[in-house]
Amino acid sequence: FQYNSNAKNEDISHINVEENNLYNIKIIRWRNRGMISQHSHNCQGCFKVNEGGLKETLFEKNKQRDNIYENGEVGYINDNNYSHQMNSFCKQNVYSIHIYF
Repeated sequence: FQYNSNAKNEDISHINVEENNLYNIKIIRWRNRGMISQHSHNCQGCFKVNEGGLKETLFEKNKQRDNIYENGEVGYINDNNYSHQMNSFCKQNVYSIHIYF
């Protein structure tokens, strides 16, 4: 698992729950409207919003598309096809769990 991010330290923080050569599990706290800039993971994965809401912007060739995820919703990551950017649209902290494999 790896990604290049220009996230400011005050925007997000994360905890590595488990990391090995098969998968990586992270819990991310997104502070007030926190954002991770456009990046790719060079892998596949999924994420679930546990509290709050996130907006994912997908970038594929000359196209751009937004997805909104709220409490309990799950998103899928396949960076073979695109890169993405994620941000919180909430004023309060948002929590999500991310699994990369």
